[in-house]
Amino acid sequence: RLGTPDLEERLKKEMKGLSLSLPMPALAGDVDILKLVGPGRQQRPSALFGPVPTVPKRGKAPKKGVKAVAVAEEGLEAVGSDADDGSAGLARALMMEENARLARSVSIPESVQKIMKEERADGQPPAPLDADMAQRLESIWEALEMPLKEKLGILVKYSAIQNTQYLLKSIEAWEEAVNAVRIREQALMKLAHHIRTEDEKQSDLFLREQVSKSTSQCALVATKLLMEFGDILTYRGMPYTEELDGSIEDSLERLMEIERKRTG
Repeated sequence: RLGTPDLEERLKKEMKGLSLSLPMPALAGDVDILKLVGPGRQQRPSALFGPVPTVPKRGKAPKKGVKAVAVAEEGLEAVGSDADDGSAGLARALMMEENARLARSVSIPESVQKIMKEERADGQPPAPLDADMAQRLESIWEALEMPLKEKLGILVKYSAIQNTQYLLKSIEAWEEAVNAVRIREQALMKLAHHIRTEDEKQSDLFLREQVSKSTSQCALVATKLLMEFGDILTYRGMPYTEELDGSIEDSLERLMEIERKRTG
């Protein structure tokens, strides 16, 4: 089992919604999503540790000595024998495709890898996330508007790590990132409103400075996530570092495009 019943039920509903939007009939809406990360975790994978993960576009390389854990390898190893139809196989393919696109190999420092190896020595599956951590993960997912496949990648990773302090620190880092992204997006919206309405109450220069400061903070937390935990900060399913590397005008254009889509 992973997480809490509420978390599991929400994942099932999102998978059902995803299946309805796919242009192919093979994925059953009622497939048990936990099969993707449950049965395989009770087997010791043949190759738990892999090479250093691919560096995301415009990102920074992990620190020397950091190894990688293949996200989908462990949780999906036993899916084929459990499924009676093609739904699990399609879900597997979708996850692997998304993982490859986002370079979502999980980087874990060697000290934590050692702890994980010791915890797995008795062959027992990892303990489930407690209710508090599961709820905090849900809040992170919602705030960053993560797509289902990215949520699954994170869930596979963190359900496989039993070291409570490592989990706590990584979730705290994600929450710090959520706050930084929220501040930056709000600053962008204020600037966009100022430009649209020619509001004279606030100066254009002041608002642009707020965006620049929040962009620097986002870059710091994104680097922390990557270097210390091997996670890629994303927003609405895209690496946020690409957003940070662009100009303010590029970010404003993205906001206007989103607004045009919402208004039809």
